Amino acid sequence: MQLNNIVIMAAAGAGKTHDICKEVIENAKTTNKKILITTYTNKGIESIEKEYKKQNNGVIDKNVVILSWFQFLLRELVKPYQSSILKGINIINSIDFNHQYGYINFSSRGTPKHYILSNNNILSNTVSEFAIDSNVNSNSKVIQRLEDIYSHIYIDEIQDLAGEDIEILNLLFNSKISVQCVGDVKQSTYTTYNAKKNKKVTGIYFIDYFKQLEINGIITLRFNNKTRRFGKEICEFSNSIFDDNNKIESDTIYNKENQGVYLLDEKDFEQYFKMYKPQVLKFDARTKTDYDSLNFGQCKGMTFDRVAIFPNKKYKEFLQKRTSLDSPCKYYVSATRAKYSIVFVVEKLFENDRFKYMNIKLEDSSIKVSKYMV
Repeated sequence: MQLNNIVIMAAAGAGKTHDICKEVIENAKTTNKKILITTYTNKGIESIEKEYKKQNNGVIDKNVVILSWFQFLLRELVKPYQSSILKGINIINSIDFNHQYGYINFSSRGTPKHYILSNNNILSNTVSEFAIDSNVNSNSKVIQRLEDIYSHIYIDEIQDLAGEDIEILNLLFNSKISVQCVGDVKQSTYTTYNAKKNKKVTGIYFIDYFKQLEINGIITLRFNNKTRRFGKEICEFSNSIFDDNNKIESDTIYNKENQGVYLLDEKDFEQYFKMYKPQVLKFDARTKTDYDSLNFGQCKGMTFDRVAIFPNKKYKEFLQKRTSLDSPCKYYVSATRAKYSIVFVVEKLFENDRFKYMNIKLEDSSIKVSKYMV
């Protein structure tokens, strides 16, 4: 069987969602089957739907299905052949995410209680296990059914898959379906699955896994380190977050005022906000702000004209002392959302070898900032 699978590891802002939608729109015209696009987060789904409609005269083609990863697992892999494990059909209701962490499952794999709670919801950590076991028990009918329905499956944010989901990925790669995955290991902010299995095939380790699959003739692996989203200043700052040689590049040029990366005194932020209406970002709920905001993980896959970041302690230390960030992925996501500018809202301005004092004009006044120097 000739396999037609492609994995593209691309930089933030490289146009991953744009390119997926463009390709799906073309394939939807010629295939007599359905095409699936899936990603992990609901925000990711919203971005895909928005981009697809933007390119396709405001509509999503009838043979194109856009689902979250867990929606895909439940609808297409778990429910159809649930009777191969359970004593009946139409038993499973939904997915339970309340027991994802800290829950000890004493039931043996293969028994209904291992997967299903008393309310007939399936545990999120066992969804992929159930799909795999159901496929085995039904003599591969789960995957065969999928092959009958879909000609192509596109997986966005592939770096978020983990645990048994990697086994699902392997089943898809070895099916008759053309599978295309896109992602960026530097944006590994979430994982679909809380498990020890395949720990060395997730996040930053995905590259080695994909390289081996290419050697085995399962996939074609491609790289794209050029971003379209932002210019050189934001590009260089984003590169400083990861201490590696895999740098992103940009030749994007905008003709906008006050571009780049700045430190902004919190007393001046209200004036700045009124003028530019930046999207406010914060690491998590522990960072307090009076402005509507998104957490770093939530904003993955999204693009804004301008971003204002309320940094936590670790981010402040990185900005001021250039200390390394132990888990840099979420910080990297925050630094790669803006097209024109990022401002870090701080209690007190400072300058160092990277940030230098200067004044910027806001309407009829001028405020002091500290600008990241490239």
